[in-house]
Amino acid sequence: MPNPDATRSPSSAAFDPLQSYALGINEIDNHHRTLLAFIDQLEQAIRNEAHWLALHDILDKLHRWAEVHFAVEESLMQILGYPELEMHRRAHQTFIVDIRRRRENVVTNELTADTAAWLRKWLQLHIGIDDRNYAEFFRRVVGEGA
Repeated sequence: MPNPDATRSPSSAAFDPLQSYALGINEIDNHHRTLLAFIDQLEQAIRNEAHWLALHDILDKLHRWAEVHFAVEESLMQILGYPELEMHRRAHQTFIVDIRRRRENVVTNELTADTAAWLRKWLQLHIGIDDRNYAEFFRRVVGEGA
């Protein structure tokens, strides 16, 4: 598994901005933290005016990790018979299409802080609404503390 926290400072590692978005499903919450850490890396690289190869590498890692996360999340939803699976899957597919396009734009120097802001906003909204709805369903089916 990737460890984007390896480049974070000790003070930022102690602060968990996703705590208010925690779903109570440890594996999924950990995936979300990893995705956010990649976004943090991207923001830092943009601020530092990193070479496009470095930006592309971060977006590539984010893209690959998102695909893994979405596969795990959708598998859990399918196993539990989550009724909103197809809608959730479409949201994931739209994200993947968008991140691929944005990753390709790095090569043409079109990546800006707006991309990192878009990624952060998408993740926060998706977790805060779509994933939260799933987590409530998960607890009803599996029970608290699962």
